[in-house]
Amino acid sequence: MENRIDLVLYNSHDLTSILDLYAGILRKVCANGLIAWDKMYNFKHKHIGFNMGEFLESARSLAGSMGNISDRIEDMQRIELEPQEQSFLATSALMLRFPGKLEDAPVNPVDLLQPRWSMDRGKTDLWTTFNTVQENVIKGGLPSQKRTATGRKRKPTRPITALKADLELNKALWFLTESMAAVKRGADPVTVRKDFADRYLNKAVGSDLN
Repeated sequence: MENRIDLVLYNSHDLTSILDLYAGILRKVCANGLIAWDKMYNFKHKHIGFNMGEFLESARSLAGSMGNISDRIEDMQRIELEPQEQSFLATSALMLRFPGKLEDAPVNPVDLLQPRWSMDRGKTDLWTTFNTVQENVIKGGLPSQKRTATGRKRKPTRPITALKADLELNKALWFLTESMAAVKRGADPVTVRKDFADRYLNKAVGSDLN
C-alpha cells in the first residue's frame, strides 16, 4: 500500500490554540506527510470545558471516514491532467508559498513539477502531480535560477519547518487539488477558481513563511 491514512492531532504547548484533529495521509515512498482537509475531516475542541467523550467521538468519526478518503485518492489517480492544467496547479501552489508577484518568487511553476522520485517521472495524473508539487513546496531545496536586485544568485527555497505553517499550507494545497478534481468532473472552472482564490490566495497563506 503506497499511502497510509492516520489521525493527526494539532495542539499548542501552552493551550493558546484550539485542539484540531485532521486526517493525515503518509505517502510511504517518500515519507511525505499530507493533510486531507475538508469540513468532514476536521474536528475542533476547546481546551476550556474539554470533553473527552466528545473528543473520542470525533476520533471515531474521523477513523470512519478513512475509506472515503481512500476513494478520493483513487479518484485523483484516475484523473489525467493536460500540461496547462499541471501548470495551473503548480502556479497556484507557488502563489500560496510566495504571495505577491509571481515573478518575484525564487523559482518558476515548472520547477514545482519536477519529480523527486523515479517512480513519478512521466506521470500526469492529479494525485502524482499533487504529491510532486506538495513535496517541492514543503521540503524546499529547489535551486533558484533567478538573481537579486544586486545581481547575486538567489538561495534555494527553504523548507517549511513550523508546524502551523506546514498545516495551513497543506490544507490549502489539498483544497487546490480537490478544486482541480471538481473541474475535471465538470464543475464550472470560473466559480471553482474564484472560491479557491477567496479562501486562500487573497489571504496570503504563505506571507509569514518567507
